[in-house]
Amino acid sequence: MLSNFSLRTLIYLSVVSFLLGCTQKMNDVGSSLSEAFSASDDVTLSQEEISSLPYASTYVRINDGRQVFMVLAFADLNPTTGNTQLKWASADGSMIATEQGRIVKTLGFDGSNLINITGKGISTGIITDSQWSAVYDWSPDNRYQFSASVNSTFIKREAISTNQWTLETNKIDEHVNFGELNEAFTNSYWITDAGETMKSIQYIGPNMNKFEMTILKTFAPAR
Repeated sequence: MLSNFSLRTLIYLSVVSFLLGCTQKMNDVGSSLSEAFSASDDVTLSQEEISSLPYASTYVRINDGRQVFMVLAFADLNPTTGNTQLKWASADGSMIATEQGRIVKTLGFDGSNLINITGKGISTGIITDSQWSAVYDWSPDNRYQFSASVNSTFIKREAISTNQWTLETNKIDEHVNFGELNEAFTNSYWITDAGETMKSIQYIGPNMNKFEMTILKTFAPAR
């Protein structure tokens, strides 16, 4: 019998093989996310192409660059937060981990990557009019234990859409302030009444990469 590690590795390899082994258009879709920093043409899939894929999927735009495509490789329970952590992968091994729509880890991107973020807001999710303290860790250079105050505010009701769906959402802005660094940034989330984050614009740290994520096909846990 395969160990959990072996099974997870096979699942991940199947996702990467899927991205690498499709048609030419899909091969371009699953290409290296490093192209997102330099290429100019957005990747856009048709409704039929997205619906036919066997994985949850998302568009990602990095630093206002090219729109790229990622698929869900893993969905694991995080015992620390009690949330399901989703790991979105590209063909070159770059990965974004999210919990309830919040980016909690990145891997394989140019510049800085987020190693971890902790705080009670990770467990409770993105809710309006909340205040909490977060601790960020980044790589490279082993930058650990940077504290930030986080304040979220309801902005407005807003309809957003892709070629897959049109939804009414609550836009929530989250102001993240690093007092010791004298730096701050604002993240934005578009969340349905059911609590699903369908779109977000998030920074992984001050003066670091900005990620815009738009969910195309949501994750449906096995029953």
